Amino acid sequence: MALEDTITNLGTAIINLVKVRITKSFTAYDAELEETLLELKAKIDELAENNSGNETSPVVTENSVVYDETLGKDKVILTKEYLNKYIPDVTFTEDLEIWVISSGKMSVNFGTNGAHYSVSGQESNTVDETLVSIPDSGACLIFWNKSTYKVDVVNSSTLTDSDNWIGLLLVDGLDTTDREGTDLGAESLSIGGL
Repeated sequence: MALEDTITNLGTAIINLVKVRITKSFTAYDAELEETLLELKAKIDELAENNSGNETSPVVTENSVVYDETLGKDKVILTKEYLNKYIPDVTFTEDLEIWVISSGKMSVNFGTNGAHYSVSGQESNTVDETLVSIPDSGACLIFWNKSTYKVDVVNSSTLTDSDNWIGLLLVDGLDTTDREGTDLGAESLSIGGL
């Protein structure tokens, strides 16, 4: 009997030892996890405190063109006030957002949010969701076509008006310039690769 009791006691001791080690492991892990979570919370609280009152989206003012990189893609916003100021007999009801989908030597594809507008108070129209240019001058001009009542793209290095169109935004290599000659910076739109 003594041998059986010894084996039983030894088995019980081993089981208890394993339980204690598991409990200690989980306790240490829980403490580590709690410490990590508290550090993370402190960092988040610090960031929230430092950024309180700051806008995360761009401030869009009237009659302006705005560069916006908050959505992870280079985007230029032509405000409806800016468009309505320069395009007669047309009313844009929302801002026009433009970004580069792809660019290369053969073509540049600009994406848009399909902004809505009306011509002389008539039915609503929409800007095409993709504007395509085949650049040969290293520059693209986003313009308003007076005869077709459309926003379009032409190869150009100038914002001057012609009989058929009104220049709105010039993208020349890495430089983007609005109608008023304001340089939006080298990071706004790019037709690099030309």
